[in-house]
Amino acid sequence: CRDLEGCPRTEHTTVSHFMQELEQNIHNPSTYEGELYLELHRGTLTNQHPIKRNNRLAEIALHDLEFVTVAKALEEKRAADDSAYRDLQETLLVNQFHDILPGSSIHKVYTDSNEIYADLFARAEALRKTALDALNARTAGDLALYNSLSHERSDLVWFDAPEGVCALKNAEGETFPAQRVNGRYVAFVKGLKPMGETSFTFVFGEEAPARVHADRNGFETPAFKGTFDETGFISSLYDKRAGRELAKAGKSLNTIVYYENRPHNYDAWDINIYYGEHSWNLDKPTSFEVVTNGPVLSTVHVEWAISKSTIAQDITFYHDVDRVDFHTIVDWKEEHGLLKAHFPVDIFYNEAQFDIQYGNVRRATHKNTSWDVARFEVCAHKWADVSEASYGAAILNDCKYGYSVDENSIALTMLKSATNPDPTADQEMHEFTYALMPHEGDWRQAQVPERAYEFNIPVTALKAAGRKAEETAFARIDAPGVQIESVKEALHGEGTIIRLYEYYGARTRARLALAEAPKRACFTSLMEDDLEPAPFEGRELNLELKPYEIVTIRIQ
Repeated sequence: CRDLEGCPRTEHTTVSHFMQELEQNIHNPSTYEGELYLELHRGTLTNQHPIKRNNRLAEIALHDLEFVTVAKALEEKRAADDSAYRDLQETLLVNQFHDILPGSSIHKVYTDSNEIYADLFARAEALRKTALDALNARTAGDLALYNSLSHERSDLVWFDAPEGVCALKNAEGETFPAQRVNGRYVAFVKGLKPMGETSFTFVFGEEAPARVHADRNGFETPAFKGTFDETGFISSLYDKRAGRELAKAGKSLNTIVYYENRPHNYDAWDINIYYGEHSWNLDKPTSFEVVTNGPVLSTVHVEWAISKSTIAQDITFYHDVDRVDFHTIVDWKEEHGLLKAHFPVDIFYNEAQFDIQYGNVRRATHKNTSWDVARFEVCAHKWADVSEASYGAAILNDCKYGYSVDENSIALTMLKSATNPDPTADQEMHEFTYALMPHEGDWRQAQVPERAYEFNIPVTALKAAGRKAEETAFARIDAPGVQIESVKEALHGEGTIIRLYEYYGARTRARLALAEAPKRACFTSLMEDDLEPAPFEGRELNLELKPYEIVTIRIQ
């Protein structure tokens, strides 16, 4: 191609050589700041729900497995070994490849992927259980609750226990009411140690009176009071904390709408901008039942039928958690369908904040420019939020990636059923959960990222060994807006890798505290190449993080 008439002169070279030459020869290069929005791929955020759900669950499973493997090795005074699950990490990466995770492959890819993920989950859980059982041998009391996040948390926990348990009691003697629901127990507990276990004992007696109530007419918790409309959506949610109504006048929260989506091209890849012109609203529910009212939570079960499909939701309200959960099961039989849950909130906003890997991004929600108009469907991971200075609302999810936010509502895209290249894409049973989290303050003051982590990574409950043992936290961070994202064996060289990041977009001083003082510690690159020493003072390291900075530390 060097001297082919009519063609530009080209030369085969390496990427590194090209970049080195570019750096030497380019002068005053143009720069672009912000997100490079990729049009024509809006549908890949939602298409093929099973691969999206499996991806989120696999990331969490390996996150927890890596941590407990390291914790077990430290307990046994030896180096961690990830050889038993290294191939599972590679399997996850393969399934994140284009076009697998985007949902734009043929049908067989997803039948194969489902089988591959089933094996991954079974093996990861078996390895995690082995490590937890070893750690659990040191625990006291009746129940050991494991928190794999790096901040102390107060949260819901589901656990198995003998009949007659009415509460959990911690080492300080504080009790937390328990509620029996469908054969299991649930309680809201406080003070769960970060990256470690906290022990509780069972309290037996009569279950405490109901403190949360919901029925066909409405619901009430310490934070909220509201009503359902005739369709089963939330027509009013009055926030007692802020003294204001969340739903827009005449609108309902969690309004589920079925849209027709027929892109001119790239059926699995795109969502047409005019999809909203042809839609169907749900009719009155075929069923509306009260599941439980109790001291911890209240749940109603609602079912709808639309076209050839059915939708069922368990809508749950809590005494101590200021959010509303929507556990959803959809039997979807539609072609070219797009299913969304809309939340028309009475909040002033022209921008929204979205969770992405290792941070978050702010996007305009208006349509001032052609670029703004084109950005009608966007990517987010665990949460999206709209806020005024002193009040806002977030939508959390456990496996979804597509959102649309405009002046009318914040909406979660639940399903998209293309017919090309897979003619039966998403025409099957689906299960997922999302939540509405109204809050005072903006998303930082409400700690929305922390609540989204908790929503996605539940507390693990195990039967305790009944010993008297000192509970330890492997590591903790004392600053809000900083999270340890990964604890794992080093890829090369010796030691354990701790990777953390700042996600409030603020310069932050934080103190990292370990259970034991390391013999050696250094900062590394993302590729885990050693940089400068990390100056621990005993068990603690003082850090100053720049906005959205990722910090990686090797400890030995």
